[in-house]
Amino acid sequence: MSKNGRQTIGNELMDQLNDNPFELLTTPKPSNGDASNKLRSKVNGKGNKQQFENNLKERMTIQISKNTIERVKDAVYWTPGLTVAQLTEEALEIALERLEKKNGKPFEKRKSELKPGRPLK
Repeated sequence: MSKNGRQTIGNELMDQLNDNPFELLTTPKPSNGDASNKLRSKVNGKGNKQQFENNLKERMTIQISKNTIERVKDAVYWTPGLTVAQLTEEALEIALERLEKKNGKPFEKRKSELKPGRPLK
């Protein structure tokens, strides 16, 4: 609270996030707009916690052919507002939907983490 007894925006958000400062640190920053308003709307019930967690981003490093990388960069360059991350995520979503349709249903949760590195031949 501030000196006059009113809650500040930061304190208000902390209360809403169950006093978890790490949740504020790990919240992805929106590309435009007021970050605190967007975070506040997520916490205030305009979006539930599951939706909020589904939108968190993680880094994934993969090897892709140079030709594909160049095509991606060209597409992003010539498409205003598009980013490599957005294009990649959309492409993966489409590919996953095709695989799930072919499978007849979404895949079950894996029983363990994937092994890192190249697959054995």
